[in-house]
Amino acid sequence: MKTERRHELRTNELADWLGDKIETAKPYGTVILASVLGIVVLAFAYAYYSKRSAAQAEDAWSSYFAALTESSGSQETQPLRHVAQEYPGSQAGMWARLSLADLQLKQALEALFNDRAAAKELLDEAARNYALVRDSTKATPLLAQRATLGLAQTYESLNELDKAREAYKALKTQWPDGPFAQVAERRLAHLDQRTTKDFYDWFAKQRPKPSTPQGPGIPGQRPSFDASSLDDGPVFGDLGSTGRPGGGASGDASSEAGDDNPLRIPAADGIPAADGSGEAATSDEPDTATDPSEAGGEAGEAAESDEPADPGERTPSGGSDDAQRPDDAAEAGGTATPAPE
Repeated sequence: MKTERRHELRTNELADWLGDKIETAKPYGTVILASVLGIVVLAFAYAYYSKRSAAQAEDAWSSYFAALTESSGSQETQPLRHVAQEYPGSQAGMWARLSLADLQLKQALEALFNDRAAAKELLDEAARNYALVRDSTKATPLLAQRATLGLAQTYESLNELDKAREAYKALKTQWPDGPFAQVAERRLAHLDQRTTKDFYDWFAKQRPKPSTPQGPGIPGQRPSFDASSLDDGPVFGDLGSTGRPGGGASGDASSEAGDDNPLRIPAADGIPAADGSGEAATSDEPDTATDPSEAGGEAGEAAESDEPADPGERTPSGGSDDAQRPDDAAEAGGTATPAPE
């Protein structure tokens, strides 16, 4: 009984204490309730903002990689410029601006050899973009170092060697253990040489002319070549009235023979006829319809003359005065006229 009594007394004391506190807090109830609701709202807002920021960061990185791929293939600066302007305070946006400056520096180095005005414009814009990344408070140490190195290289290309030295020195002193400290040290040693200064001064005085665009030509303008300077080929050098190779009497003879092969090479003195494949054209039956008057003047006169001819002479069917054997005449497509006995 005593234990139960003590428990009741303790319970009454706790209830009395809670009642006193509630009575004391009643005037501040509205403030306390508003504070609790505010904390809940802030918690939900933080969760929503964090989720939205993560989504925006994901979109920014996706846009940056897509623009980097597009610019690498087309060498266009607009995709990277758009991402840098769309997400100015994000890491992806600053990397886009850094990549934009790198691309502008690359294009400027190429333009230095053919268009100095365009190169100067690209170098000035690259320097501004490098400086924006370097001076940004949200830039990571790696971003700041890369931007400082690019800025120093841009000043070198502009022949502003004093500014280039300052940028290299800053890269070496601010990040002595960074990945570009040794590069900065080598460039500083190179810039201290007199020959380096002389070369940059000489190169800055050069005024290369823009290259002439090479296209397919101007419509209506004839090509610059002389057709008379072309060598005549062995087959197509002389075209007769029939439009076939060889022309002249050989072309006419081929037409009368019914040869419809335009690539056939007509027979010449001592050379067998051949078609386009290069194989000699042969005939199984001798040509007995050859008119002596057409076969050659002297051969016809020898056939009609009653006087015996020299047995050692043979006249070919082609009308040539050169001696020719009967076998050669047969291979040439004609018939040999033997001397009468």
